[in-house]
Amino acid sequence: MITYRKMLTNSLMLVMSFIASSLVLFAQIEYASPSNWLFPDGNPEATHNQKIVSQPQPLNYFAIKWSTSAIAGDVQPLIGNIINNPKLYSIYNYAPNEICAVIGDKIVLVDATGKKVEQELPKTTSGIKSISVLFDSTDMYLNSRPGSLMIMGLETMEVENLKDSLAYSYLAGYDPVLRQFKILNRLAIDLRPFNPNIFASIKPVFAKKTNNEVSIYSVVNMSNPNISGSFFRGIVQFNTGNLIQAFPFPDVGDINISRVFLGPECHLGQPSLSTYNWSLNMLLPVFPTINIIDTVQSTVLGTSTETDKPYLVGLNLTDTIVYPGIGALSLNGIIPAASSRPFIKPYYINIYDQNNFSDSIFILIAEQYNGIDSSRGQARIHLLNTQGNFLTLPQELNPVDNPSFNGTDNHYWSISVGNVDGLITNSWFPYYPNNFGNELVVTQSSRDFAVAQNRLSILRYSSGARQLKPSPPNSYLYQFDTLCSQRINGWVAAVNDLDGAADRKDEIVLVDGSTLRVMRMRDYADLQFRAGNPFDTVFTYTFTGQTISNVAIADLEGDGLNDLIVTTFDSTYVFGTILANAIDVVAPLTTNTYCAGDMVEIRWANIVKDRNGVDIMYKPLPGYFPNDTTITIRKSYPNTGDTVSYFYIVDSLTLGTQGYFIVMNEFQKHVKDSTSVQIFNKPHLDSVQFNKWIFEPGETLTANGVALCVDSVAIEYKYRTDSVWTRMDIIIAGNNQNFSIDAVIPCVNFFRCDSADADSLLDIQLLGIKGIYSDTSLSTTIRINPVRFPVVIDTCTSVCKVRYFSWNPANFQYTCDSMGIYVSYNCTGTFELLTNVALSDGQYEWELPLSLPNCVTVRFCCINSCIRLDTNLQNNQVQYINIVAPNPFNPTRETADIVYKVPSETNVTVRIIDQNNRLVSELANSKPCLPNISYCEKWSGIIWNGAYAENGMYYVVLEMSNGIKEVHPIFVRK
Repeated sequence: MITYRKMLTNSLMLVMSFIASSLVLFAQIEYASPSNWLFPDGNPEATHNQKIVSQPQPLNYFAIKWSTSAIAGDVQPLIGNIINNPKLYSIYNYAPNEICAVIGDKIVLVDATGKKVEQELPKTTSGIKSISVLFDSTDMYLNSRPGSLMIMGLETMEVENLKDSLAYSYLAGYDPVLRQFKILNRLAIDLRPFNPNIFASIKPVFAKKTNNEVSIYSVVNMSNPNISGSFFRGIVQFNTGNLIQAFPFPDVGDINISRVFLGPECHLGQPSLSTYNWSLNMLLPVFPTINIIDTVQSTVLGTSTETDKPYLVGLNLTDTIVYPGIGALSLNGIIPAASSRPFIKPYYINIYDQNNFSDSIFILIAEQYNGIDSSRGQARIHLLNTQGNFLTLPQELNPVDNPSFNGTDNHYWSISVGNVDGLITNSWFPYYPNNFGNELVVTQSSRDFAVAQNRLSILRYSSGARQLKPSPPNSYLYQFDTLCSQRINGWVAAVNDLDGAADRKDEIVLVDGSTLRVMRMRDYADLQFRAGNPFDTVFTYTFTGQTISNVAIADLEGDGLNDLIVTTFDSTYVFGTILANAIDVVAPLTTNTYCAGDMVEIRWANIVKDRNGVDIMYKPLPGYFPNDTTITIRKSYPNTGDTVSYFYIVDSLTLGTQGYFIVMNEFQKHVKDSTSVQIFNKPHLDSVQFNKWIFEPGETLTANGVALCVDSVAIEYKYRTDSVWTRMDIIIAGNNQNFSIDAVIPCVNFFRCDSADADSLLDIQLLGIKGIYSDTSLSTTIRINPVRFPVVIDTCTSVCKVRYFSWNPANFQYTCDSMGIYVSYNCTGTFELLTNVALSDGQYEWELPLSLPNCVTVRFCCINSCIRLDTNLQNNQVQYINIVAPNPFNPTRETADIVYKVPSETNVTVRIIDQNNRLVSELANSKPCLPNISYCEKWSGIIWNGAYAENGMYYVVLEMSNGIKEVHPIFVRK
C-alpha cells in the first residue's frame, strides 16, 4: 500500500509538471474558454477589461443562473481552468472554467454548474490570505495559452516567523486523482539578513516558463519595518525547476540577482503586465510611506529609491532574470507641492492614437489620494509612452497643449479600456468621428472610495490636429480628452462586449453599493447623446441588503457566452444567459401508462446549478385540446439540487390524453427539457355484456366486462324524466381485471293506468370509478315490463254476461296502496276508469253492458307502482235476451240463469211461481235497471221452504215498475 501511494504521488508530480507533455498522463487537457479572470483585476494589464467578445446574447435574457454563499465577503475570486473538467456538452467549443478563492482557512472552488469543492488548508501552512494569480506552468509568454490547466499562487499576510525567520507563499493545484486541492510548493525567503524585520508578505503575481524552469514573480512587502535594520520591499523571482514538487518537499528559494528592492510599498493592487517590442514588461504600483524615511539601493534597477517618494517603476521580465526596463522614474516633478503621499497606480493600456490609426501600447499613471494618513491631493491621470516619456502633463506645467486629466480631491480612480463606441459607422461629423479601437473608461469612484460627484468618462488620445467640439463654439478637444461624460454613481468593475451584438460596442459594468448596472454608450448621432445623456442603462440588478465587493466577467460553461460573476458580502451570483440545455430531464424517458391517482416522478438533472425555480408544464398531443395548448402543472417549483424530482399525482388535467411534460426555467423560457410521451387513461370499462335487455322489477340485471384504470364499478339507473342517477350497486374491481356486477331492477312507477305508456325504457349506466374520477361513457337502455297483477278472471259458462275478478292481497310483491280497474273498448289502448276497488276486497264482479264490443282490454293497475296487468275479454256481446237456461235444469247440480234487459230505466221484480200461481222464490225485488245492459238472475231450484222444487213446470215472472210484465216457463227435472 505504501509503495502504491508513492507511485501515485510520483505520478501526480508529473501531472503537475511544468512540461506540457507530462500533463496528459492521466487525461487529456480540456482547454477551457479563454474568457477567464486570472488576475484580481481581470487581465494582465489590470484594466478590468475582458478582451474575449461574447457570442451574441441579448442582455434582457440575463438572469441569475445560480448563487452560492461559499464565496462571499471582501474577496476577489479568480476564474480559470483549475479542475480540468470535460466539456459540459460536446457541441461547446470549450471546457468550463471554475471560480476559486481563499475563504477563511479553506480553498473554495465552485464549478460552472454551481457545485462546490472546498478543502481546509493544511495545518502546516500559515498566513494564507488569498489566491493572487492563476497561471499556466507551461506558458512561455503572457497568457498565450489562456484555457489550459491553471495553478494557483497563494498570497500570504505578514507573519512574524520567530521559528525559522522565513517568509513564504505557496503554490496550489487540484489533484485529479484524489479529487482534492494540494499544496504543491512553498516559496520561501530567508529573512535573517533583514533582522529584526523577520516578517513579510509574499504575493505571487505572475509566472512563465523559462527554458526548463518556471519563474514565479512575487511582490514582497514589509509594511512597517524597523529601519535600524534593512528591510525588503520589492519583487522576487522564484524558479521551481522542472517539476512542481509536492509540499512539504524542500522550499523553493528566490533568485538573489533578480531581487528588486524598493523604498516605497508596491504591494497594493495588481501590477500591470504587457508585451511590446518583443519584451515582457511589468509596472508596479507604488505607495510612499511617510513614517519611514530611508533610501533603498537596488542592483537590478541600478538606482536607489526613497521610502517617501513616488516613482514609476517598470521591469523587464523577458529573460531568465529580472532587468530594469524603464527602471524607477521619479515622479516628484509632476506632483504639486501641495499634494502629499500619492498612490501611483500605473497601467499598460492598449488604445489607438487616432492620428496614426495604430493600435499602440501606452502607460497610464493614475495619481490618486485617499484623504487619510497624509495622502492628500487632486487626483489626476497622466499618459506616457512605453519609454516613460510624458505625453500629458499637469495643467500647471502644460496649461495649453496636452494637460493631464483632472479629477477632484482625494479619491482613487477606476480605470478600464474598451471599444465602447463600436463600429466605424458610429460617427457624427465633424464633431465625433468614430474613435478607432479602445477608449479609456474612467470613474472617480472606486472599489475603495465613493465620490459624491462621480462621473463616468470616456477618454481618447489623438496626437494629430485638434478635434472641434460641438460646444462651446470654436472650442477643441485636447489630445488626451473626454469624448463624453455623465454624472452617475458607481465604479467601473468590468468592461466587455457582453451581448456580442453587431454594433461591436463594449458594455460598461458599474457597481453602486448594492446595485449592479450595465451601461452602453449611445450612438454619437443619438439625440440623447447630444442632450448630455451619452449612456443607456441596459441591465440593472439590486442586491437588497447586500454590498457588492467584486465583479468579474468570464465564460464559465464554455458555451461562448460570457457571464457576470458578482460577489457580495453575502454570496457570489452568476448572471448570464441560462443554458438552453441546462435542464436535463432523466425520467420518464419511456412511454408509460397511468391511471387517475397514480404518481408520476418527473426527474431532471441541473447541468448548471440554478437558483431560479422551474415551471412544470404538460403538452398534450394534437387532438385532445386546441393546438398549442400547454397546461400548467406547477409554477415556481424549487430547483436547487443537482437532481430534482417533482411528483405529479394524475388528475383531471391530463386524464384521457397523451402528452409530455416540460420542465422550464421560470424566467428563461428557452431553458427547458421534456419527458417522453406519457399515456393517461381515464377510468374505463371495456367488453361489457348484459344478461338480457327486457326485465321486470325484482329481476336481476348482470353486467360483465373488463375494468381498466378503476378500483370500483357501480351501476345506476335513470328514467328519462329524472335529473339525477340512482345508484343500484357498487363493487370493488381490480385494474385490468374482469368484473361482474348484479343489480335488482327496482319497482319504477312510470307505468300509466289510464293510457298507453309513453315508454317503458330505463337508462342504465355503468361507472368505472378511480378515486374521485369516473367514466360515465358506458350507458344503455333496457325495457321494463310491469309486474303482473295477480288477478283470476272467472268467465260465466252460461248465457249470463258477468265477469268475476278476484285476487289475493297477500300475493303482491310490491306495495299497492290503491288500485283501479280500467277498460279499453275495442282494444284501442285508451282506457277509462271502470271502478276503484280496495285491494283488501279481493274481488270484483262486472256485469257487462249490452253494447260492449266483442274485444275489450281490462287493466288492473296499482296506482304509483309497478304492478299492472292488461287482459283482453272476448265474446262480450249478449246473445240470448229473455232466455232462461238451462231449461229444463236439474237443481241438484245446475243453476238456471234468467237473462233479461229493459227498454228504459225501471225497477224490476223477478219471481218464480208454480202452476197454481203460488210464489216459489223471489230472485229480485224492485231492482234498479238501465237500458242497454244485460241483467242476469240465478235460480238454484230452491223453493220457499228450502227444499228443491219438485219435477214439473214453473214460471219466471218479470215485472217492471212501468207495468210491463212477462212470464216465461221453466222446467225442473231431477
